[in-house]
Amino acid sequence: MNPDRQKWLNKFLSMPRVQPGRQPLQPKQAIIISLIAIIGAPIGGVLSHIFLLTPINPTFFWSALVFYFALGISWSFLRWDTRKAAIRGNNAFVIFTLFILLVVIATGNDFEAFPKWAIVALIIGGMCGYSVIGICAIKNFLKWWRGELSNE
Repeated sequence: MNPDRQKWLNKFLSMPRVQPGRQPLQPKQAIIISLIAIIGAPIGGVLSHIFLLTPINPTFFWSALVFYFALGISWSFLRWDTRKAAIRGNNAFVIFTLFILLVVIATGNDFEAFPKWAIVALIIGGMCGYSVIGICAIKNFLKWWRGELSNE
């Protein structure tokens, strides 16, 4: 194989390297993302209510959900261990969702409504899986507030 082609292939297939002394996300970046979410979520909700004629209650519910994810993900990604925990919580919910969908598909009949027990199970699974993001975000925010995390 051509050496240049092999070099390009190795570069393309290599995994990104983790720099051990560096944080995955800086606190300053998390603050900026949080401010954008604080300002953008209500404005987006009002604009979708005005221009897309969406009802106001679901609009602000989805805005709050976007706000939760923006704050949770940005603050939970400040350290490698909490970042990995947040990603594992998300992955656990995805695997649980796929399992529930497989059970519903295997046990359901044609043209049958989606079972209520599956909806409840998915809501509980989502709350459990994504509460990990919130817990990690709170832990990192408190560490930053006490000065244990720096803006390197």
